[in-house]
Amino acid sequence: MVRRLAVCGGSPSGLQAVESLLADSESDINVSLFLQLWNPVEVQNKWGRGRKICIDYVPHMVGKVPEAVQQSFGEESFRQMTCDEFSIYPDAMTFCRRWALRLAQRYPGKLRVFAHKDAFSVRDGDVQLLQPCKIPYRMHFQGSSRTWQLDFRNPAKDCVDSDLSEEFDMVAVNYDFSFRMTHVKAVRELLDSGMPATEEIIKNFALGLHCAKTIVCAVRVAAPSKGMPHVLHGEGGGLLFAERYPTDPLVHGWQRGANPGDQFWLIHSTCEFAKQRFLGDTSGSSRTRRKRWDKAETGKMLVNEFCSLLAGACSGIIPSVHQLGNTYHWDLPLPLTHPEFEAGAAPLLLDSSCNVAWVGDFVGVAARLESGGPLFGLGAALAAGERCASALAAALGANAGPSSSLPLWQYHDAAAAGQAEAQEGNSVGGELGMLLATTTREQAAYRGTCNWKVAEAAAEGSDFKTRCAETGILWLEHLPIKRARELADASLARAAGGGNGTQNGAGERHRAATKGLSSRLTRRGSPKPTTTTTEPTTRTATATTTATTTATTTGTTMGTTRDVVRVAVLGRTLSSLFFVRELRRLLEGEDGVGAAVEVSLFPAMFDPARNIYKPHPICEYASSNFWASAGQSSRKAAGVAALEEAFAQRYLNSWLERGLVEEVQPLAGATDQAGPKTYRSTGGGMFALLASLEKELMEDCQPGRFSVMLHDKLQLTQMQYDHDAQMWSLYSEFGGSGQGADWYAAHQVPNIASRFDAVVMGFDLDPRGARKASFKQLLESALPTSCPVIRCLGSTPSSSAMTCVVELCPPERADVHVCGGTHYGLEASDSSKPGTILELAEQLQPAQHSQGRGLRLSPGATNEVWNLTANVKWSKSIRSSFSSGRWDKKKVERNLVEAFQSEVAPSYRNSQYKSLVPCFHWQGAWPLTAIEKSSDAACVYDASARLGWASDAFVFLNADPSVAAVRQLRTCNLLHAFKSASDLAGIVAKGAQSGQGVGAVASRLPKRSEWKLRCELAAHRTGKPEAPLRDLFADTGRSDPQDGIDHTWPTAARLAADGALVIEQADSLKKYRRRDDRNKSRQRRPAVQRRCLPQTASCDPGARNRAGFGRLAAGWAFGLAATRQAIWLAADSGPRLQPQLRPNLPDLPGLGAAAGCLARRPGYHLHSPHCFGAGAARPAAGASRPARVQRQMAR
Repeated sequence: MVRRLAVCGGSPSGLQAVESLLADSESDINVSLFLQLWNPVEVQNKWGRGRKICIDYVPHMVGKVPEAVQQSFGEESFRQMTCDEFSIYPDAMTFCRRWALRLAQRYPGKLRVFAHKDAFSVRDGDVQLLQPCKIPYRMHFQGSSRTWQLDFRNPAKDCVDSDLSEEFDMVAVNYDFSFRMTHVKAVRELLDSGMPATEEIIKNFALGLHCAKTIVCAVRVAAPSKGMPHVLHGEGGGLLFAERYPTDPLVHGWQRGANPGDQFWLIHSTCEFAKQRFLGDTSGSSRTRRKRWDKAETGKMLVNEFCSLLAGACSGIIPSVHQLGNTYHWDLPLPLTHPEFEAGAAPLLLDSSCNVAWVGDFVGVAARLESGGPLFGLGAALAAGERCASALAAALGANAGPSSSLPLWQYHDAAAAGQAEAQEGNSVGGELGMLLATTTREQAAYRGTCNWKVAEAAAEGSDFKTRCAETGILWLEHLPIKRARELADASLARAAGGGNGTQNGAGERHRAATKGLSSRLTRRGSPKPTTTTTEPTTRTATATTTATTTATTTGTTMGTTRDVVRVAVLGRTLSSLFFVRELRRLLEGEDGVGAAVEVSLFPAMFDPARNIYKPHPICEYASSNFWASAGQSSRKAAGVAALEEAFAQRYLNSWLERGLVEEVQPLAGATDQAGPKTYRSTGGGMFALLASLEKELMEDCQPGRFSVMLHDKLQLTQMQYDHDAQMWSLYSEFGGSGQGADWYAAHQVPNIASRFDAVVMGFDLDPRGARKASFKQLLESALPTSCPVIRCLGSTPSSSAMTCVVELCPPERADVHVCGGTHYGLEASDSSKPGTILELAEQLQPAQHSQGRGLRLSPGATNEVWNLTANVKWSKSIRSSFSSGRWDKKKVERNLVEAFQSEVAPSYRNSQYKSLVPCFHWQGAWPLTAIEKSSDAACVYDASARLGWASDAFVFLNADPSVAAVRQLRTCNLLHAFKSASDLAGIVAKGAQSGQGVGAVASRLPKRSEWKLRCELAAHRTGKPEAPLRDLFADTGRSDPQDGIDHTWPTAARLAADGALVIEQADSLKKYRRRDDRNKSRQRRPAVQRRCLPQTASCDPGARNRAGFGRLAAGWAFGLAATRQAIWLAADSGPRLQPQLRPNLPDLPGLGAAAGCLARRPGYHLHSPHCFGAGAARPAAGASRPARVQRQMAR
């Protein structure tokens, strides 16, 4: 059986590991070597070419080179500078490029090498041996088959090409500290995308790494004299050494602008000098600097010292020296710690349960300490790679491989070894190794953090203080700076008290901790041990919730008892907050039964179309007034009267007493006098009421039984369900928090240890505290697990209408002013009246709309602000599709104002108006359907995945027969959201009280037959079923099929139409992700990852082929709508074609191989409802396209 290994990265240790692995002719292993990795920060970088001095650092002087290495690579690859100093010829970058080509030539049947061909030169070898460049972009572990899937970035198309995806039995990332051929940020990105399967590798690295520090600057020496040395060593000042680089601007991009004969040098400072300049003083070992460090002055000091040394080496002749670029503080040049492997353990970081490994020069330090060789450098990297090859071969063997190798780290006694070798005239594996001989751990404990958010969360979420006390580690690079200082202070305190925690080697305590380590590690195929983790909260309101909440689990599968049930509630809406409040109430009377419940609130979710931190008055819509009761006919239904009474007792009466809401008295001349009592929120409107309700939840907790945590600074972009652990993980791609957050990489939130038993989403149409686009992209990121929930939501279409917000100048006579409040359109029987346009006119007062809607309303202003909304029928005549091209917004706005002046306020006929919000084609204006029976649970809950949805769109409680239909259908009724949330809370509480988890209940997945049009419910209960009523309030206002399905969400529409369909991946909002990349908080594309599809009878490959056909090829799509329609025709007819006929199908005009892919690849299934691929990747930083191209792509 052929085993497939993917090696990601091309440093010397990785190249040596590949060569040693393939040298065994009996091994049945195929290796794919991906030299280039995706780095979003340095998108222009190419493997084998250096652009920056430290990020792309490779040494020129490499110390001693073993004779076996010289014979293997040829003596022409090295130059002996002194008796114990060798240099790589012509340079290290070229050396690695030629090595990669040599491997491709030696093992053509076993090895594929992927790299940018234009990064190589003819002198390197036969470039045709390289495969077309495929850049690993993300990786996903498929637990059912125990394989990894790599998705690649296609550089020709500047996107992630799903057709290039490959599966591997094992993935090994490669990174060397002494040879920076691969960017560390690229390795981080790849490991982050593999979460949670890569969690143990990341955590081990984060809980052990402590590096020396140095300050580096590059200089150009013009017209140097003959006899210039290759290395200059400092003489007790801040300069540690300076090394001369070969002059080749094509290889080292930072040398551009060189003149013939110029020399380029890198100056490195001591760690003590770096700490002094960076902090300002060295009085505190772990204190932050008081002010920003002076880069220019620091660089000048190093250059002056370099000139003095240069003058001594050149007999007093000082050539012209120019500094290049800024002075750079290098955080991670070489590690002071290394993993201490037990005897017999695999000499690399290996998680055998997930088949992922990390190969690098740092994993060979323990063996080099025993043998007495240099710890870092070329020889050390090659030795480490050779040792890793045997471990990789064993892990890929047919039988169970070695145990996971994730040992504790400890300091290497590099100072003594370095001093001994320095006395013999040899640096520790190259000049950079001198840092290890001159740096103490106390000197290097000052700089953090290294901005690897996932690693920081992993380290902070563990008991890092206890672990570091065992190993004697003083400082961790991947800790938030505050936590790192606490660790350093505790370590120094132990040292002052006589402890051995900071002694070299870490003493007997470390030996005892590492003894028998393999018995505690995970073996291949066994479940990972569950650990007790501590999760920091972003906000706590009482003393009982100020302490960090600890979540201890005693089971890993559904059906076992848990001490804590953790529920994530998404969205700041009435449905979500009512759900939390009702869940707490249901659990209050069940002391000692079931499990404690922790609720985490996540109000902020990424919206690809609009920035969530810039409220839009329509996207964040809220009515001025609301009802809180049902009509007489609705009260006759089972439970409705009790529901109304419960809402009044638990919420409404309290709000009235505290002045949060007030009753609205009908005004003379208004059209909203009849019907139930009307209320309005004070002090800012409905969004102020939401904030007040959220604050109450934070303050009213039951310690040990029910707690609420608010994470309002995290912006969610993805969610994933782990079928093995049956837990949910939430992810964000924003490195900071709040409005100023910048894009970083997909990382688990609130921290790496946070997983949830259930996820509940609350979406309301009025008030809209969350956007449906945010929920769409979250649910689609969880496909195929979220298919049942999305299928139910496909039966909740909404109508579209034209709306605008204008500022009107009222007449001078006060007695002719229009009465405030809400004015509704004409009755259905009068809808045929010519000129009937307006359906809703609502005056926006500061007391009801000053918060959360993005409106600047000044109390006491003379002008009036009105929100005017047209009826659906007229709106459809203006624009029936959201892709129908341009339309005259100003003309539509003018028509709405004129309709208001003629139909509602004739006295305003001559009033001037000003547009505050441009005319908006409101896609989801009003809900069209609801669950027919009031006695049925008005929610969606998938018990197998513990995923729920509550919404006011599920409920319609008819008002009194005297109330006009337009008021019944357009007025906000808080009982709708309350009923949906209460029903969902009852289901979740039942599972928590059972003691068997929230999944131990029946699912609630409403069928299509349970939904009915709201206008039919209103007509049936009022006894007036009129055809004009259906014409006005049953149309979507779009050219979509009027079949009761939400066609604005293609994924939901396809699932609702076919109950057997399973979709693995989709991105309905893809067109918004292709916009200009400069507005990062709005337009950065979250990586919708490919999810694992469990192999069941209902979703086998054959069923997927029958349900949906073809993955549509990505490419430039400039064809007409007819071409796009032809693609869909091919997709629809593809499954019915005989397999033997598919290869003979002609290509469609305009698309070529893209259309042929549909028919010739029957094993593919549809990953995206769009015609042009499964989603776009993040554009390269600074990349731009012509405006015409951007418009065509957006369409």
